Amino acid sequence: MYRKRLRRVGVALVVIGLLDIAYTIYCIISQISPLSGPSIFAVVGGFYLVKGNLRAANVVSTFTALILMGLTSFFIFEILLRPLDFWLTFLRISSQESVQNIAIVLLVLGFLLWVYWELMSKAVTDARRQAGISGYLPIVGLILGIVLSSGTTLMKFIPTRSETARLAIQEAEEKYGSEYKYFVRHVSYASGSALGKQVSISLIRYNKDEIRDFNIELDWSD
Repeated sequence: MYRKRLRRVGVALVVIGLLDIAYTIYCIISQISPLSGPSIFAVVGGFYLVKGNLRAANVVSTFTALILMGLTSFFIFEILLRPLDFWLTFLRISSQESVQNIAIVLLVLGFLLWVYWELMSKAVTDARRQAGISGYLPIVGLILGIVLSSGTTLMKFIPTRSETARLAIQEAEEKYGSEYKYFVRHVSYASGSALGKQVSISLIRYNKDEIRDFNIELDWSD
């Protein structure tokens, strides 16, 4: 019974991995920036799953859990950390693009959830247990995905609420006017540390008619 599940997941991973590789090659030839996933991992992992390898099932389910929880946490944080009226404006202005992006995200998360569900089914976990293979790794993947995503988000979020970010918003208001609302997306230091003289702040300004990305450079040379 478990071999059928492994084969089903393996075939799906190989097909999607090969399609992703083909898409990446097309983007390179067409000089387009590719949005590629872990295609080689999908093909190799899928190949071993088709052969019924239980250790591969353990590894694939762990990485799937890591990516699934990492992406889910990232999207949740991304939604919560931006102003609600920004999202309402974004959905209204870019309705078709928004629907497409949401559909893609849901498809990816749905596929990852299906892979994890299949590889963590009772038939597969019982077979792994009988083979003496630990079943804790996928759980570690779930926890690690949340921790990594939360840590990365926190490291990006804290500088956006700093005095530097406040000064950037103040300068943006002087430059573009008060008819826009502003929030800071990212703060980076030219020297690679907080002691750097040049600070680059990525912001978004928006109103009911438009959304714009822009950068502001602050010089701390004084």
